[in-house]
Amino acid sequence: MGAIEVEMACGKHFRIGTGFSDAQRRKPPQIGSIVVYKFQELSKSGTPRFPVYVGDAIDKTEARDAEMRVIDSGDGDDDE
Repeated sequence: MGAIEVEMACGKHFRIGTGFSDAQRRKPPQIGSIVVYKFQELSKSGTPRFPVYVGDAIDKTEARDAEMRVIDSGDGDDDE
């Protein structure tokens, strides 16, 4: 297994290729399962940058996209 293709709840697609153990690579998540992943930030197109597989979301029945917080840069410029 090289990478898995993931569909976000909003319909965007991307691939996750890192974070898997050797055992998980031999038996990857089933197609249609919900997975947990972490990432650095969203790209301009809205997909996760540098996504890393964390595990299967066995306690979830519905996928949800991450909620992003805007962090104040502290520069006093409220126009952004």
